[in-house]
Amino acid sequence: MILPYKIFDGSYIRGQLYGVDLWNAETSVINLPHIKPENSIGTILYSRDEIDKIGEIRANVETYFLECYTRFLLRDMSLENDWNRYLTELRNMGLDTYVQTARAAYERMK
Repeated sequence: MILPYKIFDGSYIRGQLYGVDLWNAETSVINLPHIKPENSIGTILYSRDEIDKIGEIRANVETYFLECYTRFLLRDMSLENDWNRYLTELRNMGLDTYVQTARAAYERMK
């Protein structure tokens, strides 16, 4: 399990997180008693080069994800008709580079 910085650094305060951040915080807190410390890290620390490499990709992917997440929930997009286009757009934004960089940073921290 990877705890997001908003939870790990103690800034999780009920009423101050919304949307995906709130969902992530709530589910993390519920699952904390079941997490083995040896299988967890607090947050992924990136090098300056890694941050430069993925900064814009991360911002674009997060924005697009939140937009589509809402659209899927509201049924403005459908899993049957729009899922492959959604995945293609994420890849076009550089998701594979982002995932490879995050994996490398994670492996370094283990």
